[in-house]
Amino acid sequence: LFLHTVRHPLDAIASRARQDRQTLDQSAGIYLERERTALEVRRALGPERVQTVFLEDLIAQPVPVLQTLLEFMGLAGNPDLMEACRLLLYREPNLSRREYAWPAETLAAIRAGVEQLPHLARYLDEGGELTA
Repeated sequence: LFLHTVRHPLDAIASRARQDRQTLDQSAGIYLERERTALEVRRALGPERVQTVFLEDLIAQPVPVLQTLLEFMGLAGNPDLMEACRLLLYREPNLSRREYAWPAETLAAIRAGVEQLPHLARYLDEGGELTA
C-alpha cells in the first residue's frame, strides 16, 4: 500500500523553499519530480493499492477522509479516534504561497509541470492557470 498526500502545489513549493532555504525554482523542481514519482508508483502498483489524500479535503471533511484512509489500510475507526484526529488538524490550509512574489516564468514552469500530472488537475482553473 502507498499513501500519497497532496497539498496545493504553490503552498508545498513555498513551504519547502522556506524550510530548506531554496529558491522557488529549486523547490518547484523537487516538488514536480516527487509528484511524477508518485504517479509512476500509482501506475506500477495499480490505483487500488494507492490512496491519495488531499490536504484541503482532509481539513474540510476530516471524518470522511479519515474513514476512507482507515478502510484503505484495512483498519477500523471509531468516533473517539475520528474526533481526536479532527482536533489535531488546522482549521484551514496554511497558504504559504502568499509569502512570496512569484515570478511569471516560475509560475509558468510549475503550471506546465502540473498539467502533466492528472492528480493535480484540481489545482488548475478552467483557463489552465494555477488557482490562487
